[in-house]
Amino acid sequence: MSAPERWKNFLTQIESRHDAILAESFAQAQTVLAGSLFDVSALMVSLGAIRLRLQELETRIIDTWNEKVEATFEAEGIPHEEEALARREGELLGRSLERKREKLEPYVLAGAARRLQEIALTSRPRFTCASCGASHDPTLPFRAVALRCPQCGVSGLFEPGPLLRQVEATGAHAIAWVESEPEWNAMKDVEDLLHDTRPPAPLELLLAYEAAQIAYYSSYFSAQGRFVPEVARDVDKFVRSRLETWYTMSAEHEENWRAAGRPRKLPPP
Repeated sequence: MSAPERWKNFLTQIESRHDAILAESFAQAQTVLAGSLFDVSALMVSLGAIRLRLQELETRIIDTWNEKVEATFEAEGIPHEEEALARREGELLGRSLERKREKLEPYVLAGAARRLQEIALTSRPRFTCASCGASHDPTLPFRAVALRCPQCGVSGLFEPGPLLRQVEATGAHAIAWVESEPEWNAMKDVEDLLHDTRPPAPLELLLAYEAAQIAYYSSYFSAQGRFVPEVARDVDKFVRSRLETWYTMSAEHEENWRAAGRPRKLPPP
């Protein structure tokens, strides 16, 4: 078997093992949650160990290439163009596996949060007015809030209970991420193009990345606002805060962006 064939078999084995660990992880997460009575801290420990296993497989691709495969290609007289394509195949697989790993935690936690919400709603807390004693079924928030009694108009504090609080803590990021996954994938696609482009990056690509970030963060924070009131009050502020970091730490170092007058779709805060 030639070096290119052995390399392809190796990549296939890595991908198959990575996919198997992911599949096992989702089943394991359900077991951990049920066994811990939905104690998410136990789940996070389990996910941390799984992430390490997945990362080890991902890094093994290029490590194996550098330590063994490249020399074997050269020893067998494989043309440099074919060698470069083989290495690129490994790099692209590593990126693909990394994206799969990054999806694991939000999907698991989003599922856990939705299940917690279902359980919480079976014993739906009611708001009882301390002034007139009337009891009401409010639109359930995920944290303590002041509610006005619809009968007498007096405001009082409503406590949603520990389960609904846990829904926010567990699901505010995860559910927002899952709902925004298409925009996240689009953003990562442009990010990969930037990574593969020899400097200086073309202005068109920088503007495409800016637009992809705005689309993702707008979707993400709009979804997160259902759980976090301060986000819902000003989604644009949170989007700007994320883009401001990119403008300052990345775009500012791109000569084509500076030469174009530092164009922004989002004005400074």
